[in-house]
Amino acid sequence: MSTSTKKCEEHSKNAVAKAIICMCRCCFWCLESFLKFISSNAYIMMAIHGKNFFSSASDAFKLLSSNIIRVVVIDQVADFLLFLGKVVVTAFMGLLSYYVFSNRIGFIDAPSVNYYWVPILVICTSTYFIAASFFNVYDMAVDTIFLCFLEDSEINDGSSDRPYYMSSELREILHKKRPDSAKSEN
Repeated sequence: MSTSTKKCEEHSKNAVAKAIICMCRCCFWCLESFLKFISSNAYIMMAIHGKNFFSSASDAFKLLSSNIIRVVVIDQVADFLLFLGKVVVTAFMGLLSYYVFSNRIGFIDAPSVNYYWVPILVICTSTYFIAASFFNVYDMAVDTIFLCFLEDSEINDGSSDRPYYMSSELREILHKKRPDSAKSEN
């Protein structure tokens, strides 16, 4: 929190001023989240097409807004799975460190500590942040693959003239059928 915000809060006993500050914080947080989302997708589109940042951001926004339901579903599923991965890694390291510090693993000589929950807590906290850093790479990879899928779906129609470049497994997962296979099913 900046010093000017602290001064404003300290000197202001007015409930209206506090409410306005709270609303401004909320609006700026929403704006920051939106800009981070658009920026990361703009960088992906820049890598795909080689255009400048603003046209890539515009293309990414148009592509994502035309497929908003897919975006929400994929984003929520990916976020849940990545969070689950972070929790599993953290829990594993917490359990391992518990067994080490409580001397339940015979071949490891752990230092004797009176309160072994303190180093376990430090290990779990640092493990979560390290796992979050690694899983952010996977999150960016999921976003990149998803944007490539959307771009492939927009440009190509699956016909022999314009075939999809995505794999058949990805097409099955995201339920994108070829036009000739949809006709043969009917």
